[in-house]
Amino acid sequence: MINLAKNTKFKLNQQCPCGTGRKYNECCFGELDWPTIVAEKVDPIKFMSARGRNLIFADRLFELLQFESEKQIEIASIKKAITPKFVSELYESVTQLWPPDTNLEWVYSRRKDPIAGLYVGDYEVGYLEQAVIRHSLYADKILLNDPFLNPHVISSKYNSIVHPECHLNQTLKNVNRFLLLLPWVEAGIVDFIHSPSDLDQSFGFDTIKRALQAKLDEKAHEELALSLDQAKQRHKMSGGELRSLLQSPDHQIIRVFEKIQPSGTEIEKQEFMDEVNRERKRDPNFLDSIDKLPNPQYTFWSTGGTIENAILSAAMAKAYIFTDIRFRWHVLQQEKNKFSSETSVWSPFSKAVQTAPFSFLNNVTLDVALEQIHIKLSRFF
Repeated sequence: MINLAKNTKFKLNQQCPCGTGRKYNECCFGELDWPTIVAEKVDPIKFMSARGRNLIFADRLFELLQFESEKQIEIASIKKAITPKFVSELYESVTQLWPPDTNLEWVYSRRKDPIAGLYVGDYEVGYLEQAVIRHSLYADKILLNDPFLNPHVISSKYNSIVHPECHLNQTLKNVNRFLLLLPWVEAGIVDFIHSPSDLDQSFGFDTIKRALQAKLDEKAHEELALSLDQAKQRHKMSGGELRSLLQSPDHQIIRVFEKIQPSGTEIEKQEFMDEVNRERKRDPNFLDSIDKLPNPQYTFWSTGGTIENAILSAAMAKAYIFTDIRFRWHVLQQEKNKFSSETSVWSPFSKAVQTAPFSFLNNVTLDVALEQIHIKLSRFF
C-alpha cells in the first residue's frame, strides 16, 4: 500500500510518501526532502505519518497471512495462520514501526484534519465500531490506540515476542479488529496510534501509579461502580458469556448441558456439541478451546490507556478526547484545567453525541457507514 518508488523524483501533486494520503505539496514538501531520503536509502519509517505506519503494517500483516489483498480475507485462513511464529513476527513489525525514539510530535503533526478525536473508551467488539460510526458524523479524524501493544514496554514474562505462544487468542482478536477498521484507515478517517506510554515503560508505569493513587470523591466512586456494572452488562450483551463457553473444554460444555437438561439423551448431547462447534467455526475471534492451546493465554481489555497519557497525546495531536465510559467522562470533567483548547471545545459536544439516543446508528455496520461518508464527500468534489 505504501510504495516508495525507486526513482527519486516526486511530483508535487502525487500522494506524499509519508502516507497521510494528501498531496506532497500539501504535506511534507518544504519540511522533508523525500527525494534525498529515498536516494540515500535513509530509513523512511521515522518520517512516516500514523496512517503511513498503519498501511505498512497492513502490508506486513497480509504478507504473513499470505493474502494478496483485503478481498482474500477469510476467517478460517486467519485462524489457521495464528501460530507462535506468526505472533512473534507480527509484533516484531510493531517494534520496527514504533521504536522507542519515535518522534510522536512529528507523527501527530502530519495530520491536518480540522476536527480530530482521541477515543479512550470501550475497545471491545461492537462498542469500538459504535464509537467510530457515531463520532464520524462530525469528526474528520478518529485516533485509536493500536490494539497491538508495543513489546518495547512489556516485561519479558508477558511479552508477545518472548512468549508468543501465550498471545495466540489476543493476536487473533487484534488482527480482526485491525482488519475491521482497515478500510477506515485507508479512507483517512481512522489512525491507529501509539502514545508516550507505549514508547517509554517507566512513563507508562508512572501514569498508572498516579491514576491508582488519585483520590476519588463520592461522585467518582459512584460513577466507577456504575461503569463497572455497565462493563459487566456490555460483556454479556456482546456475547462474552457465549465466547467463554466456546473456549471451555468439550467435557465442561457437556456438564453445562447436563445441568440445563438433566434428562438429555446422548443424541441430544451430540447435537448440542455439533452446534457449539458450528458456532466456534463462525466466531472470528475463537481460535481453539483452552485445553487445546499450547499455553495459558493472556487477555487484554483496553480503554485506551490512562487519562494523563490521553491528555498528553491529545495535546500533541491537537485532538479532543472522548469516551463512552461514565467514570471517564467524570474524570475528564475533573481534569478539564489540563485540557487542550480542542478538548475544551469538542469533548462536551462529543459527550452529547455519545449520550444522544440515535438508536438507528446502533444497527449501522462499518461498511455501510463508510459508504455513506464516501457519498457525502463525493458531493463536494
